[in-house]
Amino acid sequence: MRNPETEDLNSYTGALKYPTIGATKPDLFEIIKRNRSQAFLNTKQYDAALEDLSYPSRVLDHTQNEKALFRIAQALYALEQFGQCSNALSCLVRGYPKNEPAKALLTRVKDRLSEQEGAGYNFKSMHEEANRLMPPILDHATFKGQVEVRDSKICGRGLFTTKAVEAGDLLLCEKAIGFSFGDKNVTKAGCSKTTVLINPETNRMSMGTNADLINIIVQKLSKNPSLMRSFIELYHGDYASVPQMEVDGKTVVDTWVCLVSLPCSG
Repeated sequence: MRNPETEDLNSYTGALKYPTIGATKPDLFEIIKRNRSQAFLNTKQYDAALEDLSYPSRVLDHTQNEKALFRIAQALYALEQFGQCSNALSCLVRGYPKNEPAKALLTRVKDRLSEQEGAGYNFKSMHEEANRLMPPILDHATFKGQVEVRDSKICGRGLFTTKAVEAGDLLLCEKAIGFSFGDKNVTKAGCSKTTVLINPETNRMSMGTNADLINIIVQKLSKNPSLMRSFIELYHGDYASVPQMEVDGKTVVDTWVCLVSLPCSG
């Protein structure tokens, strides 16, 4: 099946391989990289988009290219780097005050920073939003204000408060790295798609949302290596993960599965 986003990405990458473009036409070279950064955004490869936009080495100010600033902000928002995203958007709005999408994104970033820094959640509104959306994926930030993960002397790794707390205090509210929603009543054109996960190591398989979730997480981590460390540092029992995170410039995703999507007639 034809994928226009992947085709665009391949076309820009092919153009950048011509050795003379960067040396003889630097302005065209930068335009192609900016265009490829949008293709990376479309395919959710946010790390690669930032690299094409020379971030973080790029000095952000209001004189920078409008599209470059906005795409940097979009990538940072998707990676939940809200403080840096706010800085990029502030530069963008100062230099291009008529950019309404930038103003709208800046408003969203301020809401995320409020949640991230001070736990400014409206749980009633979030519950209503979850009931309204399909699938119920919400746009909110993680709050880790009064807890930290560290090793104890008697019980191993655990979650500890960093200061005195009282009953009713919010200690932690973390956004899931991946989300898979299953509803047998939701079909498209009378059909549904079931994902089957096969583990050749154990000769076992699973179906449905668990298989979907692993696929979602694998794709997210492989496309954005900057997210890998926070994921592998999660508790995983006595399982020993692979020692390296990258091989030949590609992210190592430590899993042995075969994913198959099976269309089922409704």
